[in-house]
Amino acid sequence: MIRILALCVFSAFLLLAGCIGPGGLNNQTNNNQTNNTQIPNPASVYCENNSGVLEIKTDSTGAQYGICKLPGGVECEEWAFFRGECNATNPTYCAENSDCACGVHKTTRQCFYGNKDYVDVSQQCPDFCNGIAAHLQIKCVQNRCLQVRIVKDFAECASLDDSVIMESYPRQCRTVDGITFVEEVPACENLCGDGTCQEVVCMAIGCPCAETEESCPADCAESLG
Repeated sequence: MIRILALCVFSAFLLLAGCIGPGGLNNQTNNNQTNNTQIPNPASVYCENNSGVLEIKTDSTGAQYGICKLPGGVECEEWAFFRGECNATNPTYCAENSDCACGVHKTTRQCFYGNKDYVDVSQQCPDFCNGIAAHLQIKCVQNRCLQVRIVKDFAECASLDDSVIMESYPRQCRTVDGITFVEEVPACENLCGDGTCQEVVCMAIGCPCAETEESCPADCAESLG
């Protein structure tokens, strides 16, 4: 009787070992844990939960992004829709600059910039569209029509809160619409007026500029005299 009981216990042990061995219970548990940790895209979920249909598109660089198609035909970049930056009454989706326009909203008749299909450009709002100083323009930025400032140089770019300064040498500044400006660094430092005529100088960036009686009479006229 004891021998039979021991044999049964040993058989049960072998059966259990086979279940938790390679490819057995442990692997199945790990697979379940892996599947359970996959988090869905919240923007995609939000689109589908709000009667939208998600479509994946590819831009000119080969990068993919999601478009939420809303009832009535309005399209929004999925994250813009998720953040409330694009919706049925504020259609701002674009694929390129030519998709954007500014004028009057065809439905609300209010000054509006966004997707050109919803803008009546025959009715203009100059101060709203371009700014009082005509320093604004409408561009397609990350698949959303945005009003951005017209920037001419590094200093203007660096003064904007939404610009990115890259600490290279010389420094570079990138605007929100992707335009990059390089800071102009003088090849030499102008020390004219310090009382010393810089006749012999080094040739590296930041070295004093060479001075002569013609270029800096304040320093060199006295030393030569």
